Amino acid sequence: MKKIILDLETTGLFISNRHRIVEICCLEIIDRKITGRKFHTYLNPQRKIDAAASKITGIKDFFLLDKPFFKNIVDEFLDFIIGSELIVHNAKFDIGFINYELLLLNHKIKDIKNHLVVFDTLIYSRKLYPGKKNNLDALAERCKIIVKRKYHGALLDVIILARIYFIITMMQVPVLFKCNIENKFENKFEIKSFNESKFMINKKYATCEEKGDHINFINYIEQKIYKK
Repeated sequence: MKKIILDLETTGLFISNRHRIVEICCLEIIDRKITGRKFHTYLNPQRKIDAAASKITGIKDFFLLDKPFFKNIVDEFLDFIIGSELIVHNAKFDIGFINYELLLLNHKIKDIKNHLVVFDTLIYSRKLYPGKKNNLDALAERCKIIVKRKYHGALLDVIILARIYFIITMMQVPVLFKCNIENKFENKFEIKSFNESKFMINKKYATCEEKGDHINFINYIEQKIYKK
C-alpha cells in the first residue's frame, strides 16, 4: 500500500465557523522512500482568512483570489489519496476539513476515512513521548531535524512530517542509508530521501535523538561527497 503524507492550511481553526482549506500538499511514499510524486495546490476559500491564521501561514486574501476552488481540484486530489495509508499530524483536524469540503459539494464520498487508512503521527508520538509536547516543531527539535522558516505552510510541513515519520517509526537503527535528491519543489524547498537497509542491528534500539543524529551524519557525508 502506498503511503501519502498530507498537510493542510486553513482560513481558521473551526469548521463550526465555516472555515475552509486554503492549501493542500501531499507527498507519495513507497517502500519508505519519497518517490517525488506530489499533489500541491492553493485554494480560493471564498471567504476571508482569519488574521491569526494569516499570521501563522503568511497567506494573504489577495494571493488566493485567482486560485482554484476546491470543486475544481477535488477529483485529482481524491485520485491521489484514495486507497492509500494517509499519514497526518492531528488527523481529526485535517480529515474534518476534507469531509467538510466534500459536504459543501454534496459529494458522494461522505467520509474520506472509509476510502483509505489513516495513520495519525500525533496519536503515535503521544504514545512514544507521553507528557511531552508533540506538535510538529517539538518533534522536529526532538528528532534533531533542522527547521528554518518564518511561516507554517503545507508544502514545507509535509517534508518535515515525512522525516519525522521515518524516524519515529524506525524500530531499529539501519546500518546504512542510501541518500539521494528526489525532487525540487517550488519555493526552493529541496527534498532528500533515504532507503533503509535490509540489514538491521538485532535487538539494538535507539532513541529518537540518536536516530536524528545518524540521519544528519549520513546527510553530512553525502554533502561532502557531492562537493568533491
